Order: sequence, then C-alpha cells, then structure tokens
Amino acid sequence: LVKGNLANANSVLNEGLSMSGNREEIFSGLAFTRNGMKNFTVSNQFADSLLSAKPNWSFSNGLPLTVLSVYTLKSINYFLLGNFTDSLIWIQKVDGSFNPDISTTEGMTALAQKIESESFELTGIFAQ
Repeated sequence: LVKGNLANANSVLNEGLSMSGNREEIFSGLAFTRNGMKNFTVSNQFADSLLSAKPNWSFSNGLPLTVLSVYTLKSINYFLLGNFTDSLIWIQKVDGSFNPDISTTEGMTALAQKIESESFELTGIFAQ
C-alpha cells in the first residue's frame, strides 16, 4: 500500500467484500488502508472483523504480517484516538511483560515508544 494509492486500494478492497473469496485478507487490507487514511475507528472495526473471523490470522500473499501486526495496528489506532487504556491493552497482546503506568508522563512516553518500536516493521513493509 503506497500512500498515494490508499483511496484506490480502499475502493478495490471494498469491491472485494461483495465477492466470494478470502474475506480475512480483505478485512486486513481494509484495516491497514483505513489506518493510512487516518480513519482509525473504521480501521479498528475491520481489524475486529478479521480477528473474529480468524483469530490466528497471518497474511497469505507474501508480506510478513500476522495477528501480532493487527494487534499493533489496533494499539496505534487507539493511541491516535486518545484512548490510551485500550492502546496499552492491545500492545500488551504483543508483549505481555510491557506494563507502564500510563497515568504518568513517563508511562505515556514508554507506551508511545513501545508502539513505535513494534510498528517499525509495519512501516518498512508498507514503504516498499
């Protein structure tokens, strides 16, 4: 997904929802596309659809995306929506030992840094 093609990708993926096939791949594509379009609530809705349909999902078309990527995406979305509690819950699904006190500046900084660290791989994938 190249940023300049997000609207086109969104359109194609939405068309795919009406077709038979691997809906989980469509849900994942829409979750990541909507995040790129800064529509974080809808991104989370598609991520939830994906996780409901296939809790142990991994991408089948060459990119190294797994359910952990979706957890990180949801954490990013919640953080950007200002819902830091849910952001922490989702990043803890990636790293259960991560437990900052988000009621403090240090804890919020740690959460932001953890999300950035976990999302670094995603940034590299989608920059290609």
